[in-house]
Amino acid sequence: MAENYDHEDYIAIVSIATTSIFGIISNGLALYMTRKMSCFRNAFGILCSSFSICNIQAIFVLLTWITIVINVKNPLLSSSEFFLTRLIGVFTNGGWFGSLFVHFFIALNRLCAIAYPMKYKKLWSEAKALVAGIISWSLGMTICMIHLFKDCSLLFNEKTYDFNYQDSFYGNICFKCDIGLTFITVITMTFLDVVTLIKILAHQRTVVGESAISSAARNEKEMLFFKQSCLLGFIFLANTAILAGNHFISGEKWFRFAAGTMPFIIALSMDGFLFLIFNLKMIWNEFGWCQQHRQLDHRRHIVTRF
Repeated sequence: MAENYDHEDYIAIVSIATTSIFGIISNGLALYMTRKMSCFRNAFGILCSSFSICNIQAIFVLLTWITIVINVKNPLLSSSEFFLTRLIGVFTNGGWFGSLFVHFFIALNRLCAIAYPMKYKKLWSEAKALVAGIISWSLGMTICMIHLFKDCSLLFNEKTYDFNYQDSFYGNICFKCDIGLTFITVITMTFLDVVTLIKILAHQRTVVGESAISSAARNEKEMLFFKQSCLLGFIFLANTAILAGNHFISGEKWFRFAAGTMPFIIALSMDGFLFLIFNLKMIWNEFGWCQQHRQLDHRRHIVTRF
């Protein structure tokens, strides 16, 4: 029986570690690109860096803690009596909500860029975007501070391989509030994205001649972001729906693991991955241009030597 448990623990750790490492790498690359690429040295780039940091926080804390709990096998590590177990829930869930709130500001940022292009730089300076990122993280962490109370704690259960709220009146309230806040945030983001899309389409119909040609590239980027945002919103909503419903469908631990822990990590991982995929052309152009520039400088250097 012990060997069977060890085998199951191994499967759980490998699955979590593989997905988490993928998420840390994808969000890490997204963070690197937004800080190094000239086209992201603006308010939008700072906001994208912010959600990458929030995602990395949640994934890293979750991976580290799950690995410790499964290997140590100490019941205290899954108990609300231990302060550290409650603190882990704050940092994991805080990273999730921080990322969600940043995406809300990104949707608002894109709407302002389309609806108020002349006032955009005043509305969204890099300093204001940084403040929005800090507010998002701080608000997410502050909301989740409630997990420090024993009856409201969010704990990782070593036996079921998933995070659970305390089975109490206050624990159930926290669970429902988390689900509700996530749905409200994503729906609000979707509403802002739809308004942005309407503005883009209206702009395309009114602009003609040379102005239409000059704005085509900009509209293409905005449409690309709209598709990315819609797909990401669907992933967040699907993850939340799965988390909300899996407890009512089955209590079997592998089902709860597959419908609880894994979708949560996958959603955060896909956030960074989708950013890389949808901005692949810009990334390629940026680094391709840099490489060509270096080659030209090298050739000029060789010529001057003769």
